[in-house]
Amino acid sequence: MNNLKTNIKVIITLLAPLMLLSACTKRLPVTVSTIADVKSIPNGFSTDSSFCILPAQKNNQLLSKEMSYKIMRKLEQLNYKFTNAEDADYYIKFDYSINQTTKTITVAKYIPAETTITKGKVNKNGKSTTNYQEETIKPGTTIFVPELCTFYNKEINIIVFDAPKYRHNNTEENLWEGSAASSEENNDPRENIDYLITSALNRFGKDTRKNVEDVHKIKDKRTFWEQILS
Repeated sequence: MNNLKTNIKVIITLLAPLMLLSACTKRLPVTVSTIADVKSIPNGFSTDSSFCILPAQKNNQLLSKEMSYKIMRKLEQLNYKFTNAEDADYYIKFDYSINQTTKTITVAKYIPAETTITKGKVNKNGKSTTNYQEETIKPGTTIFVPELCTFYNKEINIIVFDAPKYRHNNTEENLWEGSAASSEENNDPRENIDYLITSALNRFGKDTRKNVEDVHKIKDKRTFWEQILS
């Protein structure tokens, strides 16, 4: 798990400047990595199997319950079934983290055009004078300047392990692990968690063998969930 999280954090660090720009275009890059025990689940998880999400984390029960519900609904959309802890074939557990980092990035700054006004008088044939005004417009320029920005690295980690073995000897034998992470300027822990869950579970039971990137178009949350849970 530690190696997987380390890889995710390295990618997030490299992508942070791009993610700042993505906020302007309402897009959210999400870095995803999944690992599967291909010997135990060579074809992923069968939809005939049953799952149970373990109780919510004690440090933030309400948020964990909300995420548990969204994980269950997303997997039900993929035709997976859920049952009680005593009868499940697999257990699911997850954790969610948010960490603050401050970075100096280079941003473009436009310096607008400058207008110079010249005024004067013109003598006509020595008899009269005429006032005049002349405007000279210099073109605008773009410069690149350093800017200190605060990013909030958000990550969800989902693990599936063998339920019968756990019930028999209290040993977790992990069969699949998926992590999804983003870096944003918004510090709300619930902001965009839907997209992290979706990116991880779209590869449920699969092994990406490397970090991959999804780019989500940010939509109204109600519309988004109506779409993926319809």
